[in-house]
Amino acid sequence: LWACLENDRIAGEKQKEKDLLPAARVATYLSLILLLTDRADDGIQAAEKGLAACRSGKDALGEANTLYALGDLKKRRDDIDGALQDYQKALKIYRDINSKLGEANTLLAIGDLKKRRDDIDGALPDYQEALKIYRDINSKLGEASTLLAIGDLKMRRDDLEGAMRDCQNALTIFRKVEEKTGEANTLRALGDLKTRRQDLDGALTDYQEALKIYLDIDEKLGEANTLQAIEELNKKRS
Repeated sequence: LWACLENDRIAGEKQKEKDLLPAARVATYLSLILLLTDRADDGIQAAEKGLAACRSGKDALGEANTLYALGDLKKRRDDIDGALQDYQKALKIYRDINSKLGEANTLLAIGDLKKRRDDIDGALPDYQEALKIYRDINSKLGEASTLLAIGDLKMRRDDLEGAMRDCQNALTIFRKVEEKTGEANTLRALGDLKTRRQDLDGALTDYQEALKIYLDIDEKLGEANTLQAIEELNKKRS
């Protein structure tokens, strides 16, 4: 939802006269709200209606945003092939209309899908291209999110030094822009890295800090995962 809303904002006031906000865009945002409430099937139906309206009205940005939303919805349903196809269609349109933020967001999403398939070699170039664009357009949140994703890839490749560097850079940015979920996720990743490096005291500090943030923002899944990590760490320390 953030990606699509931000893409619209970047498009600027000059686009508004051509956009089909009453029909197509509303359908797209409805589909994303349904995604957030775990109603992916209903969301896909809403997004497909929005997609048809965007195409009928030649609303390229709306079409790309809706394809991106469909990718998110299909990913929620574990339809990885379908999600990848929609993201790739969205990516082509974003590039055609020179929407850099849309392009970067979609490259990040494609990288996430490939990582989910354990295609580490395929995911890394997408992340690296997204990172370059985010830096070019000064999107700090996008930059931090991509650094965290690259750090995770490097950890999977046993490049612990590189992973530590990327995660620490991501943490600095998340704190600067006051993005608490990203900060907590990065602290948990740093805890995982330090555990791998046998820095158990350092790992515990990061986990505890992550846990405090998850509790503050009422993020139940992050809280549960971090409590499990602390429990496993304490077993190693005893």
